[in-house]
Amino acid sequence: MRNPNQNPGMLPAGLYYVGDLCYLPKDIIGDWTKLCEHFHPDNKPEQSGVFTDENGTKFANFSTFYGDGLFCDGDEDVYYVDSGSIGCYPIESREQVENCDGQVVAYDEEFDCEYIEDGTIRFGFIEIYTGYNDSEGDWIEIVEEDAENIETEASEVSQ
Repeated sequence: MRNPNQNPGMLPAGLYYVGDLCYLPKDIIGDWTKLCEHFHPDNKPEQSGVFTDENGTKFANFSTFYGDGLFCDGDEDVYYVDSGSIGCYPIESREQVENCDGQVVAYDEEFDCEYIEDGTIRFGFIEIYTGYNDSEGDWIEIVEEDAENIETEASEVSQ
């Protein structure tokens, strides 16, 4: 399991950016390096899950199964990942993140955030599969508009 020290939990209703948090502007998340201290604390194992930052903002972040890449959710929305993780961070408006790779999602009520052993990262009703395994060991094709088709070899997931 990729996130052995996960801290699943709940986030309050609201408008959220879902994607790689490294793409968020500094005026939203502050210093990216400082935020990463939650996930990579000194002299402690890597952490994933729900956190509260220095400003009291509650957010979630989970490592993907294989690190960086291009991942899709059940609605075929695409998530680019360059930090090896996908997060869910509250925002005030869509305009704040219009140039960020990721999705804007409105949650009408409190929602749970968790990492599932097969590589699925779940933020309420959004499920992003990061394991590339289709359970048959076949190739999975990820298609995005205005981009080349990317094929990745499915890997066997240890059970």
